Amino acid sequence: KAPSGGEPTDTGTQTPPEPETPQNAAYVVESALELQRLTGLHDGDTVLMKGFYLPGDGGGGMFVWDEGSVAEIDGGTVFGGGSDTGRFVRDCEPNYRNVRWFGAVGSGSTDDTEAIQRAIDSLPASGGTVSVPGGNYRISQPLQIGNGDGANRHSTVNGIRLIGEGGGFASGGTQYPTRLTAAVPMETMLSVNGKISDVVLQDMFIDGNYMANSGIVIQAASGLTVTDISVGVTLVYGIQGLGGSGIGTENKLNRFETVSVYAVEEKTICLYMDGATESTPGNSMTTFVDCRFDTAQTENSYAVWMRSTTGTDFYRCHFNTYKDSSTGLVLDATNCHGYPYGNVFYDCSIVSVAVQEDQTGYIGRNFFYGYGTYDLEDLPEHPMLSGITDAGIPFNLGS
Repeated sequence: KAPSGGEPTDTGTQTPPEPETPQNAAYVVESALELQRLTGLHDGDTVLMKGFYLPGDGGGGMFVWDEGSVAEIDGGTVFGGGSDTGRFVRDCEPNYRNVRWFGAVGSGSTDDTEAIQRAIDSLPASGGTVSVPGGNYRISQPLQIGNGDGANRHSTVNGIRLIGEGGGFASGGTQYPTRLTAAVPMETMLSVNGKISDVVLQDMFIDGNYMANSGIVIQAASGLTVTDISVGVTLVYGIQGLGGSGIGTENKLNRFETVSVYAVEEKTICLYMDGATESTPGNSMTTFVDCRFDTAQTENSYAVWMRSTTGTDFYRCHFNTYKDSSTGLVLDATNCHGYPYGNVFYDCSIVSVAVQEDQTGYIGRNFFYGYGTYDLEDLPEHPMLSGITDAGIPFNLGS
């Protein structure tokens, strides 16, 4: 019976309301250690980590819990949660890393080698940027950029950009330039391992600390850029550019700008360019702009030593020597006939030039335009070294 004054009502079964979707939880932890100790999370929960060791140390960030993930744990962008499955995944761009995320401190007293290397190794195959904020990072092993062998194995990762702050040129204010300091004896501090392309090294001071034989070794790289880098206090070489031992493994199409290398030990070579093969040049089509190679007060040292090199241009570079026993530029053709060849020096200051040849090797033609004479530089006498001085006087151009 319908209620008085109204319409009949439906007395059937009512559809129950759909249950509300549970909201993901959000957590806050102080450090990476606390992050990895979290339990009872659900897929999609978020965690704000305030720092790697302590809040505000630069290693913090936002993470999402992926309960089904088995991604490789790298200790910076991916952390484990105490079981085989489930990962804390950092919310970040896929091609950007910060060494502080991986536990690097930059205090000048801790060993930051592992943290920096893990940051580099965590990049995807397409590469990306590894930021090294201002600070003094002590390293006990060479940092590896790429994993090629200079012969048949290509690097599986290209486009690696190692970017610091200040390049050793910053002074005063609140900014501390990025410094990599050798903590123990080692062959080299930074090793670029090709075949590899599109590497960038920028804004760092490479401090050999009287322990590293070389600051940077570059092998079989193309499209590499080195900018605002200072290298010093090494024992044998500052920077080495070495061709590989396979076909097409020379250093080529690389660029160095505002790079400074200085020597502190006798018989040091600030810049050494050579190749592993005798039949093809190890370095070609490379450009140096506004660079300084300085033997300082050392004896029997060399600003630049070139062998197996062609098509390399120097613009407004200084090849400084302060001792008569040291040499600004060595062109070495021993056991390498025809090279160095076709290298050009524009408006460069080179106090002295030496040529080394033997019965199997003679240099090719090299050119100097605006050859500096304001520091009483000696004009090259070798007939294959020709050009025009900064005063417009030609030399070795023939009749």
